[in-house]
This record gives sequence, C-alpha cells and structure tokens, in this order.
Amino acid sequence: MCRNSDDQAEPYGVQIALEFCGYPNCSVNTFGQAYDIVEAVNRESVGLVLDCFHFYAMNSDIRDLQQADPDNIFLFHIDDCEDLPIGSLRDHHRVWPGEGAIPLKRILDTLKEIGYGEMASIELFRPEYWEWDADRTIQMGKETTEKMVRQPFEAG
Repeated sequence: MCRNSDDQAEPYGVQIALEFCGYPNCSVNTFGQAYDIVEAVNRESVGLVLDCFHFYAMNSDIRDLQQADPDNIFLFHIDDCEDLPIGSLRDHHRVWPGEGAIPLKRILDTLKEIGYGEMASIELFRPEYWEWDADRTIQMGKETTEKMVRQPFEAG
C-alpha cells in the first residue's frame, strides 16, 4: 500500500514545501502553478517556497501572490538577479538583494499586504561570492537583506 508523503510527514510535525523553479524546461515554473498545486493538495503541512529569483525568472504574476494565503508560504528566499530576458536567467545570475532587476520592493510590500510575517533567508549561487571570506559574505548578506526588508511599507 502506498501512503502519500503527507501521511508519513505529519506524525513527525514535518512540513513539505514545494519550490517552483523559474526555468523554461521545468514543469512547475511559476508561483501561480505551484500555488494551484498546494491548494489542490489542501493539507496544512504542504506549502511552498517563494524564491524571488524564481518568481522573476519566469515572470510569475504578482496578482497570484496578492491572492495567496500567507499560511501556504513556508519559506521565503530573498535574492536579486541580473537584468536579462525572461527564460534566460540561471542561478549564477543572482546578486545581492537590491542590486539587481527584481522588483523586490513590490514583492515585499505584497507579502506585508497579505500578512506574511515569517522569516526571509538569502539564497545566492554566484560563483564570485564563493571566493569571499565567510565573515565578509555574511555581513554583506545581512546588510543588503536588512536594507530591503526594512524599507517603509507602501500600501496601494
């Protein structure tokens, strides 16, 4: 008998987060598609990862985020990326929050509007940052992330 992963996870208090990947060859590559799956599963222990890079990379619709239940967003990855055409972005194009093309302010304001108040984690895969001293990397991540998330909220 095959049990679904949620039945196996719930006794342990585990949550399962679906992360859509913003690449043209991925079957689930927008926030809207991933959110539809989470709603169809309809389990409190199943939610999604909102990664700003993936949200931007395949042009996810901000209206889908505006209509989302914040309880269905389990993880939030903040990052930014180079200004390249939709569909051509890859992980190595990520840059520090606030230093790229992603409309982070709009995404962050929308998260505040819908009532998301959980943590944000920075996620970068830029090879040149791998060469940095760990303390410098941590400090830069902290400074750029705090600068973005602490901007005044603009309703409307």
